[in-house]
Amino acid sequence: MDVHADSLSISEASTVVDSPTLKPLSLQTTKESLEPQEVVIAKEDETKPIPGPTALASASTPRKLALLSIFTLASFLDCFSTAALFPVVPAIASQLQIKDSESTWIIAGYQLTFAAFLLVSGRISDINTPKPVFISGSLILGVAHLIGGFTRKKIAFLVLRTLAGIGGALIIPSSLSLIIQLFPDPSHKARAIA
Repeated sequence: MDVHADSLSISEASTVVDSPTLKPLSLQTTKESLEPQEVVIAKEDETKPIPGPTALASASTPRKLALLSIFTLASFLDCFSTAALFPVVPAIASQLQIKDSESTWIIAGYQLTFAAFLLVSGRISDINTPKPVFISGSLILGVAHLIGGFTRKKIAFLVLRTLAGIGGALIIPSSLSLIIQLFPDPSHKARAIA
């Protein structure tokens, strides 16, 4: 039987509404329906604890300042590693026999991988705790720069610069997350980030 919506009579419509699976729509409002309701959504696969005061927030003031200086210094060294190379690009290019057209990769290799991995490393820092992400980023950046300072092959140097960009991308979001955890008070947090 082919029944169209405009051909239903009132009695047929009421039998459709009276079915056990459908409930009629009530347009009446009550005081209880206007009050905000607490919605609890529980997922079985997520067992993350609710964020609260962390161990970093309960640290002493000298320790907080020392940690803030470490996080700030790491972020500074990350940006400094690009800016400091601009004046010495010609010297590096001549030492490693890099052509002028290839010398842009000394700077661009770092910046390209840094930009490509910045959002991914921010997500990694959000999913995992930011402390191991910060430590691994610092180790990658330090080791890549240390080995890059002693290498005499141009391809190895450029690969190490790109690896250092990945390490730098791991440092920035994790250090910002650690600073936010270190200072939960909004006024202190604003001063620390500034």
